Amino acid sequence: MRKKLYKAGKLWVAGAAVRLQSWAPNIVSADTTNSTTTADATTTSSATESSISSTESDDNKVDTSNTDAVTVTTNSDDSNSNSAETSNSDAKVTSNNTAQKDEAIKAETTNNQDTTSTTAVAETKTAVNTSESESGSNNEQLAETATDNAKVNDASSQKQSTPSVEKLDDSVSKDLNSKTTVVTKNADGTSTTNMTYANLKDVADNIASLNPDTSVPYFNADAIKNLPAMTTADAQTGQIQDLDVWDSWALQDAKTGAVANYHGYNIVFALAGYPKEDNDQHIYMLYTKYGDTALNNWKNAGPVFGFNAKWNEQQWSGSATVNDDDSIQLFYTKTDQPNTVQRLATANLSMTYTDTEVYVAKVNDDHVLFAGDGEYYQTLQQWVDAGYYTTGDNFTMRDPHVIEVNGERYLAFEANTGTNNYQSDDAVNDDTYYGGTEEFNQQAKVDTLQNPDKLKLSKKANGAIGLIKLTKDQNNPTVAQVYSPLLAANGITDEIERANIVPLNGKFYLFTDTRLSKSVVPTADFNINVGMMGYVSDSLFGPYTPLNGSGSVVTGTQLFTSRTDTYSYYAVPVEGRSDLLLVTSYMSNRNEKAGTGMNATFAPSFLIQISADGMSTKVLDTVLAQGTWTYDGKSASVEELVGNKATSELTDMKIGWVDNKFYVDNELANGYVYDYINTSYYLFKNGVRLSGVQTYANSYYYFDPVTYKRVDNEIHQDNTGKKYYFGNDGRVKQGQFAVNGVAYNFGNDKTYYERGFASGYLQDVTDNNQWYWFESGKKYTGFRYYMGTYYFFETGQRQESKWETAWGMKYYVGTDGRAVQGVQIIDGQAYDFGTNGTFNLKGTASGYLYSPSLSTANGGYNWFENGKPYTGFRYYEGTYYWFVNGVRQNAGWREAWGMKYYTDASGRALQGIQIIDGQAYDFGTNGTYNLKSAASGYLYSPSYSKANGGYNWFENGKPYTGFRYYMGTYYWFVNGVRQNAGWREAWGKKYYTDANGRALQGIQKIDGQQYNFGNDGTYYLR
Repeated sequence: MRKKLYKAGKLWVAGAAVRLQSWAPNIVSADTTNSTTTADATTTSSATESSISSTESDDNKVDTSNTDAVTVTTNSDDSNSNSAETSNSDAKVTSNNTAQKDEAIKAETTNNQDTTSTTAVAETKTAVNTSESESGSNNEQLAETATDNAKVNDASSQKQSTPSVEKLDDSVSKDLNSKTTVVTKNADGTSTTNMTYANLKDVADNIASLNPDTSVPYFNADAIKNLPAMTTADAQTGQIQDLDVWDSWALQDAKTGAVANYHGYNIVFALAGYPKEDNDQHIYMLYTKYGDTALNNWKNAGPVFGFNAKWNEQQWSGSATVNDDDSIQLFYTKTDQPNTVQRLATANLSMTYTDTEVYVAKVNDDHVLFAGDGEYYQTLQQWVDAGYYTTGDNFTMRDPHVIEVNGERYLAFEANTGTNNYQSDDAVNDDTYYGGTEEFNQQAKVDTLQNPDKLKLSKKANGAIGLIKLTKDQNNPTVAQVYSPLLAANGITDEIERANIVPLNGKFYLFTDTRLSKSVVPTADFNINVGMMGYVSDSLFGPYTPLNGSGSVVTGTQLFTSRTDTYSYYAVPVEGRSDLLLVTSYMSNRNEKAGTGMNATFAPSFLIQISADGMSTKVLDTVLAQGTWTYDGKSASVEELVGNKATSELTDMKIGWVDNKFYVDNELANGYVYDYINTSYYLFKNGVRLSGVQTYANSYYYFDPVTYKRVDNEIHQDNTGKKYYFGNDGRVKQGQFAVNGVAYNFGNDKTYYERGFASGYLQDVTDNNQWYWFESGKKYTGFRYYMGTYYFFETGQRQESKWETAWGMKYYVGTDGRAVQGVQIIDGQAYDFGTNGTFNLKGTASGYLYSPSLSTANGGYNWFENGKPYTGFRYYEGTYYWFVNGVRQNAGWREAWGMKYYTDASGRALQGIQIIDGQAYDFGTNGTYNLKSAASGYLYSPSYSKANGGYNWFENGKPYTGFRYYMGTYYWFVNGVRQNAGWREAWGKKYYTDANGRALQGIQKIDGQQYNFGNDGTYYLR
């Protein structure tokens, strides 16, 4: 399908393509190859794999009247009447008029063919070959081609718009218009999501209904204050003025989007200018301590690009990040007047910082990055050639937002689409721009046609959020690649501002601000028309799906003349919270629209909560301080700034600082009152802050004469020379304690003044109430007697588990800090400190000592010799014991002095006959305890067998099997155990032993039979 052409001066340029779409109740895979020849260009065949939808009858059509849908179109030069998607042509157009393009901003683009869309219902892989279309002097022929294209477009427009549909989650869309999101998959790997009439209609509906899920919280108008830091020297005149401040952006981490902590500072860049001069728009740098939310604590480092700025060389908004070398890379909009020539620019800022200030030391490599390429993004020349402002057209190339993904930096920005998808006089008839049901689309079309102003906007509307990739040189980047737009609003609006991509939870959230007054969508009140749109994608390159089913995330509630009207919404992540975004904006009262002295200023920030599935959002009612960029994740609203419908307009109620006096609900402040502008408490009397020593709440307090803040944990002197200490609650304290390492006596008679230095074991109230020993106010080193024992101190701190030396002797202090005495085991050795109260080391200790620190075996007792754990035998309480490294060894064999010994389960050395592991040993009975030999005989050995009274027969120490003569007869043993009644065999003969184990002889009756065993003492059976 060929593109429309539009006339830019004498040059005809390719314009927007036509999308053909068919219903898809049944999905069939198909491969198609076509070759098409036109009058002005030849397009080579495209091999397309796509999901083809076919319809046999109207009965098979999908009803989308109650569903939200996503339609995907893919850029291709191939057209097929059966295709579910017919794409835009990517044919390039060349021109001899090369002056229209700035060589410095040419970019190389590459094709990325295999991009998967999470919102797509059809996948297409397209190989696109384009040919150059030569534009010459034959304008008549080109005019005929344009007419032909117009005819094709007219014919195409008669075809039924039949997108494939996918129902969205009812929980997201139930309260919204049924709508279809059209996504174009581009050959460069990006996807372009259409911002539709239905999307912005939801914004209008949310504004009209004051939808609590999207409405900016109400602020108390009387509590809003100008930003004190903007009473400063003007960039153009150098005169001190009360400046308006509007679009602002924090220094951020380009990888995470988090607000940067730059050496302890929160740095913000902001547009500011004199309220009575429209052409005074320059970037200033503001800073405060990171995490500080006090409006009054912001400081102004002045205009980034210095003073003597020119009215016709302005800067508009952008973004900033920290480079690897700690410099700041500022991205911004260069804007030249009077023609509002906008270009994306960057400058490298060398910084200087101290504990109290931060400022730009030098601006390096300030240069233009991008001014449009004509194909993806409209250039200034195209805009001029198409009619300039006189036709109602708007030109945008601004608000660059930096994001880093996988080590590459990109800029998202506001622009207008170029020839690849240009504005069109026939845009009002393109159903894909409406995005609703057929009935909705037709009504919107009628409304637009019947409104000349809206129809005029429709013809020129081609707002876009663009994307470019930067080169690797962080400090001096240029454009590496130009991508197709991520969002396009053709036929709907010409202005979608403050592009902002926030990476969160593995997704990319794209936000942009818009004014419905710049769109074809009408509003209930023309003067309430602002909002922030939001989209989400799994990839930086899209496709981006509208949040909340419509993209409507934040909507305004106020007239543009209201003190609490806000705009330029900018979302940043909240540290430690994956479900929250913090939104900043400004009070859009530029040029004193809300009243004299009511400057545009930082608005109170607020929060957006993201659903668990990441697809929907809700504005929370938490109202934070004006100009807040960081949130601790738990703080409540600033009470004074919380408003309602009535208080969102000025009521002349005096709140906060008014004419240098502080008011609470129209009354002069008295007492200890919180100042929400300074985020501090002060003691007021009739609206005036008090300083010095003051009486309040039955105590004395001290307030700093410069800051007026209550002083905590400090000593201060009154005009009589007396010193007092004010504690961590601000109250004056008495007693003896230390402050910052010095001990004082503040008495106990409620006079509170300092009497002198103190001594003893005292707490330092400025050191977490830690205890120290002081002598005459100073921390002491040495022994001190305290509560019945001695302690050793080093620089006041009690020592524990340490050796100490004093008076030429050694001491040891235990785990409780007390000096030890008696026998002590220290690091595995035994020492004797005596028991006479002197505590000094007397020598090493020996003997069977209680020492569980060495070993808890045997009740914790171990043997030491000369302080060291002993190995060997030691005689103790009538017997010998065996020790290894001090620990008594129990049952086991031992060797000493070349002989063997055995100790029992109690560790005692054995003597006499002993059965050990089933064998008999003789250790003698002469008190030598060593093994004499193996034992033999009928031995008492119940540990071996308890049968027969525990007696068993051993031979040479081993249990015996066979007959043994004992006490006048023979007994039969098996493994040492006497066998009783039973037949036996030995020496080839049979025997019988009775119930007592004795061998029988003579005539014996056994089991009813008689047997003869003889009577000659041989015992065998005859």
